[in-house]
Amino acid sequence: MLWRVAPFFEQWLEFVLVPARRAA
Repeated sequence: MLWRVAPFFEQWLEFVLVPARRAA
C-alpha cells in the first residue's frame, strides 16, 4: 500500500515545500 502512495506523497511534498522555500 505504501509503495502506491509514495509517488503521490513525493509530488505533494514538492507542491507544498517549493512555494514555502520561495517565500522563505
